[in-house]
Amino acid sequence: MAGKWKGRARDSNGVTFQISLEIKADCVSGRVCGSIGVSHVPCYGQIFLESVSNDDVEFRVDNFDKRSNRAVCQPGAGEHFRLQPDGQLAYHTSYEPMAQGTLQRI
Repeated sequence: MAGKWKGRARDSNGVTFQISLEIKADCVSGRVCGSIGVSHVPCYGQIFLESVSNDDVEFRVDNFDKRSNRAVCQPGAGEHFRLQPDGQLAYHTSYEPMAQGTLQRI
């Protein structure tokens, strides 16, 4: 799963958005594992490994940078990714508004 990813997702309100993700190869719990960006909010922050259950990897987001809308971007867990057999990365959230999508390695 390590590497750079980009794709589109759609939330339960019908909003479609771009998402970018970078996961470091040495990702371990308690350390920065990379970054995530959601351009339409906008939110750009660091990701931290929260949990791994079967093939589902959950990250929490924190440390949003200056490009982010601080009134909207909230730190916390709920960003889920699962590597698919075709090499794509499935994405979904566990918070409202729920979102799901697919990312491609870039």
